[in-house]
Amino acid sequence: MKHEAYKVGDFYKIKCSNKYEDGIHTHITYWDIEHNESLRDIMNDTSIDMGGLSNISDFMFGKIDFSLKIGQVWRYKENEEEGIVKKYSYYGELVKEEKTPKNGSMKTYHDNGKMEYELSFKNGLKHGLEVSYKEDGYTKNWERSWYKGYKDGNFISYYGDEKGILGFQKKSLEDKWKMGELISSWNSREGYINIKKEMLDID
Repeated sequence: MKHEAYKVGDFYKIKCSNKYEDGIHTHITYWDIEHNESLRDIMNDTSIDMGGLSNISDFMFGKIDFSLKIGQVWRYKENEEEGIVKKYSYYGELVKEEKTPKNGSMKTYHDNGKMEYELSFKNGLKHGLEVSYKEDGYTKNWERSWYKGYKDGNFISYYGDEKGILGFQKKSLEDKWKMGELISSWNSREGYINIKKEMLDID
């Protein structure tokens, strides 16, 4: 099966699936695929030059797993007051199922009562900010913007509670999206990373 993905550094970021059929909106996110192709190529070439195996990287790391792994499935039926989200582990186990609002915010809290997570909705679709917080309830792990169910705007991941010169949290990663399309990707180690859009053959 062909599926659209973005090759970014050592990962393939699988494009989300957005469908609308019979009044039901379905939004599916997927786990990233780690590939390390550049390192694998170097190892294989070096091994061949030394008279070794041509696929030594597969022997060392195992073959790249190109199976499609669902992360979350969001569904909302028009005119209903609630939707539903199912969240899966990397290995396909259902780890959480919960209701989502038609409008307003979905919020969860840490055991200490502080905000853990919040996500805004409009007409049953993710719309606005999605933020994950540390146990203090205000220091962010990451944040993302949505527009009518599509990734739109910035996804930013932070270095814990470490702050920069102006007192803001330091970014470790920043992706920019436009209506579900990845526009740019930056991280603090490599700077801006080249993005290559591909159609992958995924099981």
